[in-house]
Amino acid sequence: MALVYTTDSLARIETCGCKSDQNGGYMRRGAYLSRMRESGTPVFTVDLGNVVDARARHSDLKAEYAFRSLSALGYDIVNVGGQEYAYGLDRITPLLSSEGPQLLSSNLRPEDRASHGVTPWVVRSISDGTGEVRVGFIGITSAPVSQSHDSSRGFADPVQSVKEAMSVVRPQCDLVCLLAQMEPTLVRELLTQVEGINLVIAAPRSALTTKSETVRAVTVVYTSTTATHIGRIGAVKGEDGRWSFTPSETALSAEFGEDEHLKPLFEAYLDKVNAAEAERLRSGATALPTTGAQRYVGSATCGKCHSEILTTWQQTAHARAFARLEKVNRLHDPDCLSCHTTGYDRPGGYVDRSLTPGLDHVGCESCHGPGAGHVADPTVRLKKVTDNVCLSCHTPETSDFDPERYRKLVSHKQNRHVTAELLRPARETEPPHSAG
Repeated sequence: MALVYTTDSLARIETCGCKSDQNGGYMRRGAYLSRMRESGTPVFTVDLGNVVDARARHSDLKAEYAFRSLSALGYDIVNVGGQEYAYGLDRITPLLSSEGPQLLSSNLRPEDRASHGVTPWVVRSISDGTGEVRVGFIGITSAPVSQSHDSSRGFADPVQSVKEAMSVVRPQCDLVCLLAQMEPTLVRELLTQVEGINLVIAAPRSALTTKSETVRAVTVVYTSTTATHIGRIGAVKGEDGRWSFTPSETALSAEFGEDEHLKPLFEAYLDKVNAAEAERLRSGATALPTTGAQRYVGSATCGKCHSEILTTWQQTAHARAFARLEKVNRLHDPDCLSCHTTGYDRPGGYVDRSLTPGLDHVGCESCHGPGAGHVADPTVRLKKVTDNVCLSCHTPETSDFDPERYRKLVSHKQNRHVTAELLRPARETEPPHSAG
């Protein structure tokens, strides 16, 4: 049989398309799981937690899409992570269908568990082709994002909680798996105090130095799959009664295609985001207006003095950045607007095309900062463009950013010869271009 796991999606629900070989997305997860199930392999699917991001814009809409997708994809368990607790379990439970995943947490205090349908352990019978295997799951989180000041709420000591869960789970199971939002040092410490666990799947916050290890005869698999990968652990019981585990992780690339059943859910999500942003505009909840040196003026204003540079910019992908959003129905998606417009969500920055004309696309001020001060007094220097400015949008998930190569594509000095060619009048002897 196979245990399939994901973790730390943090509201990153689908790829945006900015990078040709982007990995991730719930629709690709669905395609991956369909392949596994069609192969006849018994599959049990878990998420280690932090499905949501409590601080994300439109977090409610993202949580709705994420948990309904997990239900549609047949997930069995979601371990309660710090983000779920910070977001609010009372907001998550209505999103789960009766056939959806079970919320699991062994160290969430009983008062929180009881009021939100969270179970301290899960025991399931899984067919391995030759018979039934009883598998027990225990889930813990060691570092929640926020903790209640009420001692009867929040997360309790992981070690004691696991000991209590094991006293119930171990006697009735063939295999016990611990799902842990926990650092490696804490995992090792826990395993010196608790016996009987067969497998640990842990999602640490720190950078991984090892993918797996054996601690007191327990297999520990560390993962940082985030939203881009999916993990699988093959489990085989030998004739001597011992379990062996084979872990692997797979990038959710375009090769998998997309689960057609989730497309209507995602389209509905985009429609709701568009409607929410339209309502935000109607209510006047837009970026704060500003005056003076911090006001955005638009690239056309810059071009009145810097015509050659403006012409160079018009040949770059930056000048067409907003058009990409039109093609994928994301004109109002804040996750996209911040890097496809100028000054979005900043005082005086992009709101929409009618209210802030000239600030769509990635204009001069996206890199150099608001230009009103420079327009009023040319001796006022604009912000120096460093690699960090580029990296604020060109992240590893959205871009194969190579500073040396990419900076050349938008460099004003590098492209002046191109600009000169573009501005040079056509010779009278040149024939017109053929329309055919």
